[in-house]
Amino acid sequence: MMYTFQKTKFRIFLYEINVMERKIAPEKGPECLGRWCPSSLEKINHPGFVIRGGIILYVPSTTGKEGKILLGMKIKNKKYTDFGGGCKTKKGETPFECAKREFLEETLGVVANDLKNITHILITGTKQPHQVVLMVKVDSLSLQSVEKDYASAFQKARNPELSGIKVVSLEDFMALTKYQMAESIYVLRSDVERIVRGEKLR
Repeated sequence: MMYTFQKTKFRIFLYEINVMERKIAPEKGPECLGRWCPSSLEKINHPGFVIRGGIILYVPSTTGKEGKILLGMKIKNKKYTDFGGGCKTKKGETPFECAKREFLEETLGVVANDLKNITHILITGTKQPHQVVLMVKVDSLSLQSVEKDYASAFQKARNPELSGIKVVSLEDFMALTKYQMAESIYVLRSDVERIVRGEKLR
């Protein structure tokens, strides 16, 4: 990842990770979905549990208002994606630290999020846990200017990973085909829909 952040941002990032880890207790934490969910949420956030971490911000659907999802768009193939990537497991990076770092890098630092608002932890993998994606609930006001802010930061970035970010309605998200979505988010499509709709998942 080539985008360089100021030291103060990294200090804030590490502080938020520490606060977030204290907030997520097994009895009070977010709901875990997937065949690889362990008996305790504390077991998820350890180096090596997965090799990929990501974040999806969403605005839940309410009466009369459709939910929204923040997605990125890959530069090479123009596919929609979550904000995530490979974890630095050899350096002891935990899945949550990985997800937070990738989010900061891929959004070029223009999108605020609070990991204390994680509602669900999605874990996928075929023969073993592969990725952890954190679903973070936000309000619509926090996403009002993100597309414009990213476009401005994109012009100054040396090696951005995404061509843009987009706030997508739930209806438009569900209309996307497999060929329009990165595999990392396509495998979560059904769960993401139900989470945004506020449906019970168990």
